Amino acid sequence: MAYLLDTNFFSTPNRIGCYKRSICPGWWDWINQARATAIICSIKKVQEELKKGNDDLKKWATTEGEVLFEDHEDPNFSEAYRVVVNAVNKKLYTPTAKREFFHGTDSFLVGYALAYNHTVVTYEVRNDAKAGKVKIPSACHYVDVKSVHPTSMLENEKVQFVLKI
Repeated sequence: MAYLLDTNFFSTPNRIGCYKRSICPGWWDWINQARATAIICSIKKVQEELKKGNDDLKKWATTEGEVLFEDHEDPNFSEAYRVVVNAVNKKLYTPTAKREFFHGTDSFLVGYALAYNHTVVTYEVRNDAKAGKVKIPSACHYVDVKSVHPTSMLENEKVQFVLKI
């Protein structure tokens, strides 16, 4: 089991600036160390989303971050993805909400987590089908995949970023 990182694990802290390399190099050191020890991973579709930007995150995703992103196209994934599609289709989401979920990265992330028994790490929170958007924690719940907030993952792994002046 590993923690499988959603795009917003990277983009949210990057957008608000709290984990810039110049401010919190320990964050990036931990990501590198956690990947090297197979604690965390992500999928190529997340990398593709990160590459759409024009910032340090794009540079990281195409250089040293490259090793974090795994190919999700294999038979285990394909079967798990079908399970996710069937589970979400049984819920009362609008056709538009389902289409957006299936054509975006989130459905692939949940399918990969199901295929390999990973825990998804995301800033999203669970909602119900009436909300109009399929959220990752909801889809995870439908197929018995665990999802956690990034802070919970860091606490579970006993990660600390220590001030150094």
